Amino acid sequence: MNNPRQPATEMSSARQWLQSNQIRKLLNWILPFTVSAALLSYTLSGIDIAAVYSRITVDQILLFIPALLIFLGVSLLIEGLCLVSVVSQSKKAVITLAMATKIKAASYLLGLINYAIGAGALSFLLHRRAGLPLADAAGAVFIIGLFDLSSLIILVSISIMLTGGNAIGVQVSIVLMVGLGIIAGFVVLRAPLAMGIFDRVRHLNVFSAARTLPIKYLVWLVTMRMGFVFSYILLTWSILEGFDIQLPWITMAVYVSVLLFVTALPIAAAGLGTGQLVFVTLFSGYADKETLLAASFTLSIGLIIARLTMGLIFAREYSAEALSADRL
Repeated sequence: MNNPRQPATEMSSARQWLQSNQIRKLLNWILPFTVSAALLSYTLSGIDIAAVYSRITVDQILLFIPALLIFLGVSLLIEGLCLVSVVSQSKKAVITLAMATKIKAASYLLGLINYAIGAGALSFLLHRRAGLPLADAAGAVFIIGLFDLSSLIILVSISIMLTGGNAIGVQVSIVLMVGLGIIAGFVVLRAPLAMGIFDRVRHLNVFSAARTLPIKYLVWLVTMRMGFVFSYILLTWSILEGFDIQLPWITMAVYVSVLLFVTALPIAAAGLGTGQLVFVTLFSGYADKETLLAASFTLSIGLIIARLTMGLIFAREYSAEALSADRL
């Protein structure tokens, strides 16, 4: 005999699940802005805001704009080449360089909220525009993000070998642990051996690119991502030069790598707050706080404006199929 209260109970459970899911989504959008506001408040406490503003001049902005435009062009080209390479190797879809760069530019719009939401937007666009299964699209974005982290670790490791680590204030053990963790992960994913309970996980489609990409493409991917990191280092150098902040190149490369890693963490909106706190902390021995904050805000706001503009220009990529259907 059926329990007459069962449908009501199921409806109540479904309603609770929907409400909790909506709350979780809302928190995912609100939390980055809350974190940014809290960190900015902490970083700016005791700081003369007028003094920070006075450090920014028209000449500095004019020096920064060409560097920013070059960085955007180079970085977008690298992003497009990486997407084309990974997607083409999947054998499940074909994507042109033009389409890859357009959907990457479109993903900047949501990526301004945080890196994770931007990665989700890029996965969605790869799925919709290139026809790649959603899990494989997420896997393609995942492998590129993983190699971003790998390239940062490689750069920091090289600097440690050149300086011994102490000169740049880097915890060698942490770098080695993260690097070994990535290597171990690739070994588990690519090992031609049965691994029991790990087999079900490593054969998920989201790990397909990491598991099946030929070694030569992995090396090429590392090279491309290193190129992206170097382009960001040069962009930051242009800011430091504009504000007359002088420090050794190796030290700067390591500090910028750390800065790039922290600002990419999906905890703050567009890296605001985290970027300023880390910038001031790392470069504290080379300029006063007001100058460092002025340089940091110029870099962050310049990137936000540029990426917001590109995201708006290519926002139609989110509805490209609908627009095409309307024309038929």
